[in-house]
Amino acid sequence: MNLSRELNTSNFEHKLLDRSNTPRMSRLEQLLRKLQEELAAVNDAAKAEFRGNYDLHQQTRNFEIEMIRHALYLTNNNQQRAAQMLGIKYTTLNAKVKRFGIR
Repeated sequence: MNLSRELNTSNFEHKLLDRSNTPRMSRLEQLLRKLQEELAAVNDAAKAEFRGNYDLHQQTRNFEIEMIRHALYLTNNNQQRAAQMLGIKYTTLNAKVKRFGIR
């Protein structure tokens, strides 16, 4: 079952938005949209092909870049919080962002 499609096609969001327009519901709406974006990203990543690239160094670098991008996405590009999430120092994360050209 494709959860992303299920969320998009169900009445879940509609029912959520039919409630009173409270700050709590607004936050739930934001979280629902973020979840849908993340599910779409997971689905896109699953579709990506390996393309015969068996270079361990390059694949590890690609994985590290994706981990950093995801942590930055989840923290709204707050490098301090992303570094904490990744379990590394802020200065290390900052150096990797610059080295890999992550925006």
